[in-house]
Amino acid sequence: MKKYLFLFFLFFCFNANAQYFIQYPEWYPATAFKTLFVITRDSSKPHAKEVYNTVKENWTLSPVKLIQARYSHEIPESLFIPGNLFLSAQTNSTSTVFERRYSNGITTRSSPVVNDYFHINLWSAGDKINPKRSISENAFTLASAELFNRTITLGKLAWESEGDFTSSLFANDFCNGMKGNIKNMIQFFNSELPKNNSKKFLTDMPPAAELGNLKKDTLFLPNCWYGGPGTMLVDEKPKYATAMTKFLEDMTADYAYKIKLITREELNQKILNATKNFYYLNYIQSSADKSVSVINGFTGNVVYSEITRKSYLFKEKDLKKIEEAIR
Repeated sequence: MKKYLFLFFLFFCFNANAQYFIQYPEWYPATAFKTLFVITRDSSKPHAKEVYNTVKENWTLSPVKLIQARYSHEIPESLFIPGNLFLSAQTNSTSTVFERRYSNGITTRSSPVVNDYFHINLWSAGDKINPKRSISENAFTLASAELFNRTITLGKLAWESEGDFTSSLFANDFCNGMKGNIKNMIQFFNSELPKNNSKKFLTDMPPAAELGNLKKDTLFLPNCWYGGPGTMLVDEKPKYATAMTKFLEDMTADYAYKIKLITREELNQKILNATKNFYYLNYIQSSADKSVSVINGFTGNVVYSEITRKSYLFKEKDLKKIEEAIR
């Protein structure tokens, strides 16, 4: 257990298996978005300013400001009011103990199995603020985008990137933590929140009509497995990267439509500089559950989403499901 409660270490009661989550309760003011505060640990860092500008350029529902805070008590109480929104990276953890009872009356229990789930959350003050409670206890999450920690929920993060999506090291810890990915997340929040709908997003979502564009367009597959910082095998021996190369080549060989493996940085630049629709596959592994979706990199729209519980690794059949949906 960490000694301090970080601003960004909060617990939320929602299904973390969906890539996106939106909840909009009746009590929340429907048109009262006042200011969105992007939280950073160091507002003087050039990268923090770049991420802030990315958010500002793609969020149109309110003014956007950059605010520096390391702990929750550093947020001025005057800002923590309904209508003001805060954007930060946050962690929610689960702890499971397995119990076995025998016929002779003996009960055994396993050691706690802890899983960490990482998100970029858009949050605000709750319905009723209790002055005796902390900001984290009074907070309410309106929208959440799931992050893919490259160590798959083992929580191995650089101190600089823990809870700070504006850190230059953030993209090294999260496969979908680059500025382009964040741009698409903000675009999604921006388009969905005005609908004022409370629902679990993208679980068993039917394919969007524009998925049919992939009969002709190329599906870009970002390489989050190997090839530098931010990939899963960045610390492994070359032989593992070689084996993974063959795995990806074999997996994509039978895909019926056009598909191209690109680096994370190539995808990042395509998203940031997009002037027309293009589509990429977004794979997220969180503990024993995975999310496979297809994102429009120009608009941030999710055109396909498949959630699979108790499934490890991206597999050939995941591409086959996309192929079938395109048809």
